[in-house]
Amino acid sequence: TQFPSNPISRSITDDHVAFVNIGIPSADLIINFWNDQNWDYHHTTEDNINNIDKYSLEITGRTVEQFIYNNYLNNSTEMAIGNFPWNFDKDQTTVDIIMIFILVITIGAISILFINILKFNPTKNGSERNE
Repeated sequence: TQFPSNPISRSITDDHVAFVNIGIPSADLIINFWNDQNWDYHHTTEDNINNIDKYSLEITGRTVEQFIYNNYLNNSTEMAIGNFPWNFDKDQTTVDIIMIFILVITIGAISILFINILKFNPTKNGSERNE
């Protein structure tokens, strides 16, 4: 994912430092492109607007927007998860519980169906033989 649960931590001096040094507040959002074979342009001479990855822009944009909504929108009824316009966001724990519930219900339904098929399906007696 874009935000791994156990990220690799490294020291880096990136281009945002120049902005911070002259008093412009900045954030450094680093997406792991160096291990992505689909993104060969990262920090090369071809890393320009023509080759920019649309997905990375989407990730960055959503991250910045969610940060603004969570930290600067004065709406005490809305908490960090699911603020507008991300009303469809789900807490991962809730999603996991729902998926487990669906899986258990599905396995239970298949088991009941299988038991009923075996119970009501007439089978040949072991003493009967094909003639």
